[in-house]
Amino acid sequence: MDIELFERALARVMEDRKPGSLDETALRAVMDAKYPGSAETLLYKRKKDWCRAIQDKIKDHAVPYGEKTFDLGTVNRFRRHLYLEHLIHGRWTVRSLQIMDCLGMCLSCEDDFPMNEETLLRLFDLGVDLWQIEHAEKLDAYFTLSLSPLAEGAKRIQNELRCTLSVDEGRMEITEEFLKSAHDWMEQRVVRLGGLAVLRHLFETSLSRIYDPVTGRYEIYRHKTDFIQKYQGQGLPYRYLIQLSVKHLWPDPLIKPKFREAEYQKFLRFSADFLEVLDVCSPVFLADFYQPAEEFPNYITDNAIYEACRVPAQYTPAFCEMLLERLYLPIMRSREVRRPALARSILAILKCCAKMKPCTFFTAEEIRRQTSLGCGQISESLQLLSIPAGEVNREFRSLLTPTDQTQYPFIRCPDGRYFFLCKEFSSYAFCERAVAVLTEKIPMLNRIIGERLESLVRSLLREKGFSPLDGTFKSGKRTVGQCDVFLERRQEILLIEVKRRSLPDSFSQADIFSTYRSLSEGMVYGQLQLLKIRERLERDGHLDVYRDAADRVPYMTLHRNGRHVLTVSLCLPEYAFLSNATVARNLMRSLLLGQLESRDPERSSDLVKINHLARSFQALMLDHSEMPFYQYIHYCCFRSLQQFWLALNESESIDGFFHMLTKDCSVATSAMDYYALFKLNRNKSGAQET
Repeated sequence: MDIELFERALARVMEDRKPGSLDETALRAVMDAKYPGSAETLLYKRKKDWCRAIQDKIKDHAVPYGEKTFDLGTVNRFRRHLYLEHLIHGRWTVRSLQIMDCLGMCLSCEDDFPMNEETLLRLFDLGVDLWQIEHAEKLDAYFTLSLSPLAEGAKRIQNELRCTLSVDEGRMEITEEFLKSAHDWMEQRVVRLGGLAVLRHLFETSLSRIYDPVTGRYEIYRHKTDFIQKYQGQGLPYRYLIQLSVKHLWPDPLIKPKFREAEYQKFLRFSADFLEVLDVCSPVFLADFYQPAEEFPNYITDNAIYEACRVPAQYTPAFCEMLLERLYLPIMRSREVRRPALARSILAILKCCAKMKPCTFFTAEEIRRQTSLGCGQISESLQLLSIPAGEVNREFRSLLTPTDQTQYPFIRCPDGRYFFLCKEFSSYAFCERAVAVLTEKIPMLNRIIGERLESLVRSLLREKGFSPLDGTFKSGKRTVGQCDVFLERRQEILLIEVKRRSLPDSFSQADIFSTYRSLSEGMVYGQLQLLKIRERLERDGHLDVYRDAADRVPYMTLHRNGRHVLTVSLCLPEYAFLSNATVARNLMRSLLLGQLESRDPERSSDLVKINHLARSFQALMLDHSEMPFYQYIHYCCFRSLQQFWLALNESESIDGFFHMLTKDCSVATSAMDYYALFKLNRNKSGAQET
């Protein structure tokens, strides 16, 4: 989008036309002269209307889609640009915004126009005519209400930092200099208030209000709504504030923090404004559904920044205990590692932490009194599980710089005590430390964990009374693919591919290249494997299943019998916003557009695998049935192991499990979060039982 071209054309039309209000007689004279014989009588208004003639004139400028064309989406981005400039900097008149509103309302989403000044001048001139006919007195409520929190926040931040925030093509221009200045401002306040005081007030006055004891989670979601009048901003950037506070948990000896409520509230207001000004989350619920496929890499980047700022990963202690007991600690007790005492200590300490309140200090002696562990065992374990207070988040100097606090459950303080943040945010760190120990002893650890993870998923299903199957699918003598787990019920077949590959550590720094590399080695790769099986099953109606690819005789035949086939890629850790079914579908849809390219030649290698998968997916879609694409991928989704475990534990039957695991394929909430949908489902079930 050439924003200067759009601005120049609009400024010229406003200068040439100098649009003003006309009475009915003058309006009729002007419009009859400009559009002779084209007015339609509107009886209910008792006047004539020339809108249809103007819409026909707009259509006359439309051309086939090409590289140098623009559409309604471009015009709306320009309108957003004008509104931000007007609301933040006072630029552009209200009338110019009203004229663009009238034009935007009359454009069709099916039309494209040549990207040149002559076309823009003609369209904007027609916009003036539309405004004079409609005589719009108010600005578009969608833009004014959705952008007001951002604009007000931007003005407050400009005053506080004594800077000017720019608008670039309808988005806030976020520079490294701004990120550093805002970070320094917030860090200085944390130092003055005291990191511990900030943490305690966050939990006591903010986080406690959004804690759901049913799911054992803090309800930290994206704020989206269908009713834009209710939108008041995204709220506090919890993850950012927590990481800043733990960095300064133990104050410098030369600094004496002093908590002041007024300064704390000002700090919270600034941090909420900061999140809003980042401009990385649309407040509109439907924006995620109608995300242009060609802009999906930017969508991933924006949402990665949002999560790095606001959404800490959460795990229940019960899930982490299960993971340790059944996945990691058996390896730790094996002949290769031989650390049974450490395995026992880690599990015992985690169980103690599950009873702790947020922001708890404790000593090794307190752990000893609650367990049967010896002093040596406790000392060794706490050393492994903690990071010194002075080393926490040393590199955290701006939003997109790395943090390390989440890799350790405890912070080791100079006075000999240990600090535990909270069980929801810190329990998974026990698993991280177990992996760190195992990595030193076992070179091929990822492969071993991957195999054990597949076995764990099947075991959990069997313990629930279900009958999971697995094997290699063949059509005749041709191998179609291998599936880690599949289940059947009367109406549906569920295919599950289990992947160890998580999102990269650099995901929180919005590293899109590493993110795509991880997707190509994990969830997207797994989804494509399953879709190939589904495609052949739908085409042939049945597939033979072999326990091993080398077997000559199948142990069963899977018949489709008209059933829907659901495909789920299952990943060990949480998968951030990518585990939302709508986002997963948009990701798969974006792969059909072509290949991803990097402007940085050194990062091109990160895109090789995802581009290979994109070509495979494109070939698969050429072969598939006439079913529309959105229907074809309707039952595709990504899930974390915790989401799978939660759905399994709360299901009374296999029908319930299918429904719980894949519900967001059919139903979505404004939070765009699986756990919010899970709570909604439980609330409805409770109401029905009552």
